Amino acid sequence: MVAPDILQGHLPLYDKLKTLHDELADIEHSAKNNESHFFSLIRTLEQLLITQQEKEQGSEPLHQFFAQTLSQISQVVACWIADIDNYELNTSFRKHYGDSLLVYVYGKVKAGKSSLGNFIAYGQEKALPEWREQLKSQGHEPTFFVAEKGESSVEDTTHRNGFYVDSAEATSCIQGFTLPGLTWIDSPGIHSVTPENQALAQKYVDSADLIIYPMNSAQPGRRTDMQEIRELVRRRKRLLLLITRCDEQEADEDEEGNIVTSYQMKSARNRHLQSDYVSKEFSSLCDELGVKEIDFEVLTLSVRFSASAGNHPEAFLESGAQEFIAKLLKTVDSEGVTLKKNVPHKALQAFYRQLLAGQEESTSINTLLTPLNQLAERIVTLQARLEKRCEELKTKLANDIAIQIVGFVEEYARHQQSAKLEKAIAVAVRIQLETQLPPVINEVTETLSIDINQMTGTLNLKNHIRLEPVYQKIEIDTSGRNAAIGGSLGAALFGGAAFMLTGGLGGSIGGVAGQTIGSYIGKKIKTSRQTEVEVGDNRLALAERLTTLATETVDTTITRSASDVNRVLLEPMKETINELLMQVETIRCWAAEYAQKEL
Repeated sequence: MVAPDILQGHLPLYDKLKTLHDELADIEHSAKNNESHFFSLIRTLEQLLITQQEKEQGSEPLHQFFAQTLSQISQVVACWIADIDNYELNTSFRKHYGDSLLVYVYGKVKAGKSSLGNFIAYGQEKALPEWREQLKSQGHEPTFFVAEKGESSVEDTTHRNGFYVDSAEATSCIQGFTLPGLTWIDSPGIHSVTPENQALAQKYVDSADLIIYPMNSAQPGRRTDMQEIRELVRRRKRLLLLITRCDEQEADEDEEGNIVTSYQMKSARNRHLQSDYVSKEFSSLCDELGVKEIDFEVLTLSVRFSASAGNHPEAFLESGAQEFIAKLLKTVDSEGVTLKKNVPHKALQAFYRQLLAGQEESTSINTLLTPLNQLAERIVTLQARLEKRCEELKTKLANDIAIQIVGFVEEYARHQQSAKLEKAIAVAVRIQLETQLPPVINEVTETLSIDINQMTGTLNLKNHIRLEPVYQKIEIDTSGRNAAIGGSLGAALFGGAAFMLTGGLGGSIGGVAGQTIGSYIGKKIKTSRQTEVEVGDNRLALAERLTTLATETVDTTITRSASDVNRVLLEPMKETINELLMQVETIRCWAAEYAQKEL
């Protein structure tokens, strides 16, 4: 239970924020889990690329093409990693304080930003020690922190006592405080004197769920203000334009004649005119930018006036503090939960869509898939070409070597030197492979060194080289001779008998008949035998046998060479590409599914 007087007007806001705190914890946890998994997928892809690039050191065309492709992909992934780093930086406040409404006070130096923060945290423009202790004893203890500092900061690094402002730079670092359900960020001024602070303020504006843009009532709505607001409108940020320090200092004498100063609110008319002017300028800016719907409101406020009066209800109302608190309550009550629920998921969706389409075409996932698919197609084409060319070479070498071996065997037939024949064939095979195989392999790669001597090995032709006489089995038919013998015998027998029986004429007839019958007898006693006659040697068969052996060696060598090219070069490349494609596709599917998710 906090002090009932000074913070009485704040209590409704504190209670509402506490309820919001409990509702948002689960939402932020879900978004964190999703993005953590997705970012791990991208970093896995990054590591795969690093590993492969370390392996690929060849200088031949295919390796160069492969290395260039990996380099191109790595550049895209590097852009993704940079985007992740920026995303994580821009959402770092949300990740640490995702169970709260994150309000970012963003504006010029000396616009009253730090005083506004102290007022929300403690109900005071400056939180005095005794007041802080009193609140702490009653359970109200804002936690102050410094998120990041500019290099030129001379600010006290201890912020446990509320926002401290030095005299040189005003707020020179990102500072803030937390209450249950609220994270309040007080930024460096946009136009702070150091470049570091300007960059800090602009870098963290994307993290906010709600931006309060304070403007000093001395000169509200200046051109520089509108220029900064222009950027916020482009980003469709939810804005509360707050005209601060709407008070005037008055001096008077007390009864004892001492000069007494007090603060009075500027006239209602003056405040209304300033508010109306800023509102019109903002509406004109929205029209110029073509932004028709944007959540904004212009309020006036004097923290100093309300706090100096102890936040008395009348002063709280007159100062604009009550309207300001009501605006924050309205934000939390009507849109706070929905806004906070959507911010982490929409931010993640926007990041996923950026990867899917790319702010530039060169950084999109589809652009990443293109070179990978091209490289995969090229390797498949090379494998098919290698297989086709090797088969063609096998056929050509088989014909060329067959012709050479015929000549070698002819030479061997004259000199009978088997060692010379074996060497001639081995040399011929080696020369054919050395001259005709490398060009085929080099169409794919120049890195694979082929040791033809090792691949061909020893032909082992000695046991197959033997020139032998060739004998042909010839069947000698003796039936003709038997028929002649039988015919003569028949003629002699029957011819003589007939002559004796019939005289001369009868002998003549008997001779013809005897010869005919004798021939028939000779055929009936037909006999035959086989004999081997040397008709030449086996040189043709020898040449054919040796050609078969040499051709087998050639085929084996070519097949092994092609296999080595696939095993050592093409298949590892294909496996790498497929692994990368699978990882990229996993990333694409994850991003696409989440980017289309209804919130």
